[in-house]
Amino acid sequence: MSFSHQPPKPFSSMELSVRNRGCVTQQSKNLSENKNTKDGPGKARRGGEIERNRSRNNWGKYNVGSIGSTHHQRSRIRRWLSKRPSKVVFIMISLLIIFVVFMIFFRVWDHFYHRIGDFGDDSSSLSPSSFAIVINTFRRPERLKQTVRYYAETCGRRSNIGQIFVVWADPETDPPQPGVFFFENNTSSSSLRREGDTIGRVPVDILVKSKDSLNARFEPIPQLQTTSVFMVDDDVRVDCSSLQMAFQAWKKHPDSMVGFYPRLAAPAATTWLWTRSNSLMDQQQLVYHAWPKVYWRQQFNIVLTKASFFHSKYLELYTNDASFPKEIKDLVDKHRNCEDIAMSMLIANHTRHNNHGKDSNTITNTRKIASARPIYIEGQVSDVGLFGGISSGTGHFTTRTDCLNELTNIFRSRGFGSPLEEKFDLVSSSWIRHGFWWQSSPSNIFEWFCFTNLFS
Repeated sequence: MSFSHQPPKPFSSMELSVRNRGCVTQQSKNLSENKNTKDGPGKARRGGEIERNRSRNNWGKYNVGSIGSTHHQRSRIRRWLSKRPSKVVFIMISLLIIFVVFMIFFRVWDHFYHRIGDFGDDSSSLSPSSFAIVINTFRRPERLKQTVRYYAETCGRRSNIGQIFVVWADPETDPPQPGVFFFENNTSSSSLRREGDTIGRVPVDILVKSKDSLNARFEPIPQLQTTSVFMVDDDVRVDCSSLQMAFQAWKKHPDSMVGFYPRLAAPAATTWLWTRSNSLMDQQQLVYHAWPKVYWRQQFNIVLTKASFFHSKYLELYTNDASFPKEIKDLVDKHRNCEDIAMSMLIANHTRHNNHGKDSNTITNTRKIASARPIYIEGQVSDVGLFGGISSGTGHFTTRTDCLNELTNIFRSRGFGSPLEEKFDLVSSSWIRHGFWWQSSPSNIFEWFCFTNLFS
């Protein structure tokens, strides 16, 4: 088989015209680019690339979602975004370090320059050598046993504790024998605890009540040998040194409530801004506030009896229906709550309408003076009830707000104003006073998380 060479087929006249036209067009375009560029074709190409890259960057900057088809552009955007979080983290860590150093500096400063006590308005020179602890409990035997051991042995007589009483207001359950609290096993006397010095152990008495009522904790105690009473719940343990400090504060102010849990009863935020006089404030609905609002406003007017000192005469006043209306105690039984608010109101009203230091067993509507200021002790307190006690239940703050207003209405109906209309400055009414107001802190760190009613 032989192959013959065939010459290429010549272009037609129409094809030649189209090709020539394209070449002329491209040449004219290149000439125009060279004419506009001083350095010739190479510079023009580089300038074009720069413009194209700039347009790509701008397009990626404003239209990130539309460039997903280009892998190179996506990589550039990821690298650009990856630089930003590292800078944010660095700034946050730097600020945190500055804050920690700042707080450490002022803590050290405060350790050497804080002041304790001496308000300059000591109301009495009363100086009992010891105080009694009254523990309120209800169907928590193991917790009660641990608390009794703590106060009777760990703190003991060296902390000026003279007596310990357990309020047993549970008619359906037999009360324990006092010696049971100091045995590892209730059935064996050979397991008697031998930790610490038994000579320094404080004796324990059981106060058996006939009725299941929160009011029972405030009934007078015939066996009481001191005028100083430290009321505490079975789920609260106060550091022994903090307990002694609170006792020293109470001896300076025996008519006041001295304790570790300050609270505030104040008109709602919407009315507080325009309610400035006591006469107007007296008609407003009160709201119950915990530590965050106390710290924010730097004011308080209640000290909770879950860990507080007060004079034994207030037990007589609380129980006597002639001095403290029975309907108040009925209200406490109705809500199964608010007995501590009722005691705060009793002390505030009594000291406001009677001369300070005067031992009176009746509330009389005499010349109005300032209430005895409550004293806040910034100590160290362990409170397991924050996670399982009555205060952790739903609606607790609502109930206490309702109690505040119902109790206030009872006092008004008897011819008194609101017992808690006075508010006391947190700094000047604290036994430990710091160099700066913002250094005040709660006795238990978990107090910071009671945000209910914060903006009410």
